[in-house]
Amino acid sequence: MVTFLFNPEFILLFYIVTCISVLVFNILYVISDRFNEWCNALIQPHIKRNIEKQMNLILSEGLVSKSYFYFLQKKLLSIHYMKLFIQALTEAEKKYTDKEFDKFRSCLLNVFEHLIQSYKKKGDIKRGYLACAIEKINFPKESFENSSITGFLINLLGEKNIYLRENSLRALCSNGCVHLILLAWRKMENTKQFHDPRLLLNKLLMFKGSKEELAWVLWSYRKEFSPSLVLPVMKYIRLFSDSFRKEFYSILKDKNENSELRLEAIRYFRKYPYAPAREVLYSFLAEENTSQWRYSALSAKTLSAYPGDETIYQLKKGLYSSDWYVRFNSAKSLIVGLKVSPEPLADIYSPAAKETLEYVVQHSKIQVQLLQ
Repeated sequence: MVTFLFNPEFILLFYIVTCISVLVFNILYVISDRFNEWCNALIQPHIKRNIEKQMNLILSEGLVSKSYFYFLQKKLLSIHYMKLFIQALTEAEKKYTDKEFDKFRSCLLNVFEHLIQSYKKKGDIKRGYLACAIEKINFPKESFENSSITGFLINLLGEKNIYLRENSLRALCSNGCVHLILLAWRKMENTKQFHDPRLLLNKLLMFKGSKEELAWVLWSYRKEFSPSLVLPVMKYIRLFSDSFRKEFYSILKDKNENSELRLEAIRYFRKYPYAPAREVLYSFLAEENTSQWRYSALSAKTLSAYPGDETIYQLKKGLYSSDWYVRFNSAKSLIVGLKVSPEPLADIYSPAAKETLEYVVQHSKIQVQLLQ
């Protein structure tokens, strides 16, 4: 038997059969793909015509066809049909104003509330796609907020699958309801299914309602949340609001506060200078504990927004730090941020400090030449 398996003729035959099988599989796959494209090309215009027919009925008579929406309840159980329907819906809505098309979306809301009962029992991929479809439809805010769909989306945030949490957050944030975002944060806190802070920030940036209102609501309840949920909120606030100086200052000076939150507060005060924060930044820069180097380095960078003789003095002291990042940021704040000429820095005697200053000067000159 072993001899037969290692027979050259058998090996060659096995190789030929394998190649033919792969070739046949690829041919069948291409044929199947083309057939699906052909079917989709036939079905999608039909779906679009039905949508437009219902819109004409709604706009002219203020009525809807119950049989059509009952038909959708059955057909949208198929992910394939759901995909075609969303594509047709996206194209059809371009012909109408948001106010006009919201009437059709409101009717669809009942369909999706019915679908949820079936999709709850399905796998992660199908539930995740339903959440994606809900985001794309963009239901009217008032009716969406009070529907059972929101409960379905909130529950998805307690799942381990990141695909489910991501699509759920997209659907919730794209609607623009502050209360729902607060519920989402509470759900993630209670279930301990924390999303990556960068992904959470991206979702907050999708929010279509009042950014200022959302920021204040999430901030007012921040004591309920873990630092990993507070951090994206602080980053979100830093991008657009200068109204949180006092609130961020209380975090900055609190030694018992989470280090990532205090570092984010330092970044905030670089964009939005706050006089009381100056002394705290000086103390961070002068910190000799090497384990706190991030505070020192970031403070050195932030002090470029706080001109003055005392700032120059403190940054010159930062040039003598044993940490390269602190020295580099101090030098950059002096040369680039505060535009200090080399003459007042001539008394720097440390070789490491002089080398860092020379590096920053040369680097800034190269950047100017590149911009020219």
